[in-house]
Amino acid sequence: MNKDLGRFLVSFTAVMVIPAALVLFYIVSDPFMIIRRYDNYYENYFGSTNRDMAGSRTLIRQTEKGVHYESFILGSSLTQCILVPEWERVSGVKNAYHWDAHHEGIFGVWSKVKWLDSTNHPFKNVLLELDDILLSITANGGGFMYFKEPAIAGNSEAERQYEAIKSYFSNPFFLAHIHWYFSGKFLPYMEKYTLNPNSYYSNTKTNDLSYIQQMHLVKTDSAAFYKRLHGMSNLEPAFMPGNCVLNNESRQMLKDIKAVFDRKHVNYKVLLFPRVKRPVFCEKDIRFIQSVFGTEKVYYEPKTAYKITELNDFFDVHHAKPYFGTRLLEKMYKPQLPTVHLP
Repeated sequence: MNKDLGRFLVSFTAVMVIPAALVLFYIVSDPFMIIRRYDNYYENYFGSTNRDMAGSRTLIRQTEKGVHYESFILGSSLTQCILVPEWERVSGVKNAYHWDAHHEGIFGVWSKVKWLDSTNHPFKNVLLELDDILLSITANGGGFMYFKEPAIAGNSEAERQYEAIKSYFSNPFFLAHIHWYFSGKFLPYMEKYTLNPNSYYSNTKTNDLSYIQQMHLVKTDSAAFYKRLHGMSNLEPAFMPGNCVLNNESRQMLKDIKAVFDRKHVNYKVLLFPRVKRPVFCEKDIRFIQSVFGTEKVYYEPKTAYKITELNDFFDVHHAKPYFGTRLLEKMYKPQLPTVHLP
């Protein structure tokens, strides 16, 4: 065989076989857990999980198994400090499910409410969380990790799968994943590309998410934990009027959600969530939300109530600890009760 031909065949084989092998590995290992269905999307995973996908698929799977849900927490990941057992205890609701999403938008909340309505899924109670970022997102997208579940929102499954595999091979993340997959060990250098697989635990019945790694670090060395969180030294928000984020599309989605609540006779409360280091809601948006849902149904404290001085309340600049969520619940549902204090 001619040497030049031999070298060409070797090069051609490498060019064809290696990419094919990598794609096959991607399909078999399913790194983002989006190709197949799972009982728990927070077990044996490497990398971040699409929270919307995990919560939506778990809800559908649990419902198919005969689990009856009638109460829902809807909103962004800010609600992760509000745990289902605490919501049930404080408010008296039953059979609750925590259906939040990372980088959730009003489009995502609207899609979920419309799905509950169109499928005649019983729902009697809703705790609806709204914040400035959520209200500004009126379409699907933002990267495949934030794509809405097609079964709920009706978007393209093919597009999501394409974006996932493109993202997988776009940086050295895939090399770290291959190393982890075959070694079974999460090594320090991998933190540069993804979260520790033991970072979270998800309750498959309620879909509550627990910050396992963060809680462990706080207990073992709280000073070091908070020192690592850049920008956490001053948690007091800037109390200035925020930019108004509602537009015609988001206003209509809020009206659509309220129309479903009315038609289904849903008992609901709306929480305008306090955000750290961000301006408060603009008054125009607050007034519109109150006009849609009713002033008595919208929980929003004066700015002085959102003065956050305790670093211990938070895991990071976005996510508070569960006792902070319990404080909010008791102020919303039982304002006559004293505030819960950290033991």
